[in-house]
Amino acid sequence: MDALKAAGWHTITLATLGDDLLAGRAPSAKSFVVSIDDGWYDGYTYAFPILRAHGFVATFFVISSRIGNGDFLSASNLTSLIAAGNEIGNHTVDHVSLPYLTTANMTSEVNLASDQIAQVTGERPKSFAYPMGGITNASMSVVAACPGMEIAVTEWKAIGETNVGRFDVPRLEIGPGVSAQSLLAMLAG
Repeated sequence: MDALKAAGWHTITLATLGDDLLAGRAPSAKSFVVSIDDGWYDGYTYAFPILRAHGFVATFFVISSRIGNGDFLSASNLTSLIAAGNEIGNHTVDHVSLPYLTTANMTSEVNLASDQIAQVTGERPKSFAYPMGGITNASMSVVAACPGMEIAVTEWKAIGETNVGRFDVPRLEIGPGVSAQSLLAMLAG
């Protein structure tokens, strides 16, 4: 994060990227999205302070049935994250791979999660992350039909997003083995 900040990069939420794509605008130069999946509490205790220290924001994808349970983010954590400019995204009710479900069950997993997140945060999610990268044309259609949904990310490892492909946006997985220089090179294309 230090290297990204020093190189002039800044974050936007995935919802902001979705808004840009829908409006036909290019995202601002040197912008990137940080996404954190599953809604674990350590996203609040570890990632959030680091992001905040750098003036960065992220999209936190939560599993709605786990909000406030055990080691997962609480309702107050979610509202604090939103108040700081972060986004809460939909990661289904039960973290199931959508392609293994019927269309009706996919629709329930996606729509109910958005409803539950909105009850907690007061905002319907605009973004979605496919659990375990489970994506098919049917699951993309279900996500696209969810009220308020603008954009969804997969586990494909790449950089690139378009308005037409906004429900199949790839991501880069950044782990401990990725150096700051490697990350900067990836983001530069």
